[in-house]
Amino acid sequence: MALLRKSPVTGYELSKLSGVPRSMIYEVLGKLTARGAALTLRKDGANLHAPVPAAEFLDQLRHEYDALISELKGDLAALTAASDLEYVWNIEGEDNILAKAREAIGQARLRVHVALVPATLSELRRALEAAIGRGVRVVIYTTTAVDLPGAQVVVGSMPEETRVR
Repeated sequence: MALLRKSPVTGYELSKLSGVPRSMIYEVLGKLTARGAALTLRKDGANLHAPVPAAEFLDQLRHEYDALISELKGDLAALTAASDLEYVWNIEGEDNILAKAREAIGQARLRVHVALVPATLSELRRALEAAIGRGVRVVIYTTTAVDLPGAQVVVGSMPEETRVR
């Protein structure tokens, strides 16, 4: 942070600005330089330090992480054996459930059948609209009519034994 505020500076100046002990500042600068966040410049016999522009550094980080994620996806896919087992997801927490629903809707190619209460539609609307835009057949089962152009809406009552009391 101190390097972003004032640069170029010597290690001594940076130690004073940042509060990092002088005995540790060169180790910190070495790590920042190795990570690609800082540069060392030689001027008039002194080493000066400056940050890499924040946007450039963040772009570099994004590129590195994207490459790492792509590599991991490939490695993990090679380890995962296809299974004929049927299974049911047990997802806890509203945010997690909605995230998994958005993911599934985003991956759908032919059709999506979703049962929801009308209040949940706002959370999934964009994902469902995008699916409709891709030509996916969307069927919504709900207890009250909802408005989602391009979707088939099936309204029905909940059986008495399944209602929460």
